[in-house]
Amino acid sequence: MKLLRYIIPAVLFIVSCNNEAIKPQLNLETGQIYYHNLISEASIEQKIMGQDMGVNMTSSAKMSYHVLDKKDDVYEIDVTYEKMAIKMSFPFGDMEVSSESYNEYDIFSQILSKMTGRSFSISMSKNGKISSITGFESIFSDVFDLFSEMPEEEINQIKDQILQSFGDEAFKGNIEMVTAIFPDKDVSRRDKWTIDTRLEALMGGDIHSLYQLKRITDSYYIISGRSHIVTDDDNAHLPLGRMPISYDMQGSMTSEVKLDRETGWVIESSIIQNLSGTTTMKDSSLPQGELSIPMSIKSETTITSP
Repeated sequence: MKLLRYIIPAVLFIVSCNNEAIKPQLNLETGQIYYHNLISEASIEQKIMGQDMGVNMTSSAKMSYHVLDKKDDVYEIDVTYEKMAIKMSFPFGDMEVSSESYNEYDIFSQILSKMTGRSFSISMSKNGKISSITGFESIFSDVFDLFSEMPEEEINQIKDQILQSFGDEAFKGNIEMVTAIFPDKDVSRRDKWTIDTRLEALMGGDIHSLYQLKRITDSYYIISGRSHIVTDDDNAHLPLGRMPISYDMQGSMTSEVKLDRETGWVIESSIIQNLSGTTTMKDSSLPQGELSIPMSIKSETTITSP
């Protein structure tokens, strides 16, 4: 009975903490530097002219966020890629590149190396949405110098491909999948809310997400999400080399994010995406002038804060 006197109040305290109303949001400190380590594993299955062409890709990056100022609940932040690496497995062989493996014969590692250590600026509100990105294009100025001896048409094609994967809009979409998850009002445990964001890397699309506050503790809270992704109807024939390509895909995304209660910064996050549909390439040399390719993409992204 004496033991129950201690246990019951403790249980009631835990229950009351989990049922309290809070407003999760970013509460970053000016002058501080925050970090993210990102690892993404993706498998792409596609059938080209009857042949299975699977691709597995693992990418990793370390990023720093230096909070310079805060005005009207908007943070001015300098973002830097500290290091980057990509490993790809094709049916015909493997490729591995890294910003830390620079040599004059490995042009792709040179690209990553020149992208690291240079900052660009973002304006991010307390709800995790990015309102502007500046200075991103300057990061690529040295990258494009690597191709100065190529014909201008080929250089422009390479620029388009790099910017589709690593440009400012692609960066915004990737980051907001993790940061733009906050409700616009106080919530209690099990409360739900919706957020709409954009998918911009390689293909354009809309992400409609339903989030729920799953757990509250003294030091962190956990938010889970379920999302539906649909590529744009007018996502028509983006340049991919000399072959314009369009995407008609949709699928789901599940996420679970552990946030520091004091700062709202991501401590841990896991995001799983499943997309399927078709891509269509247009080229006059192809039968009927185009080629439709069934495709499915499965990916899992993990983000941690050291």
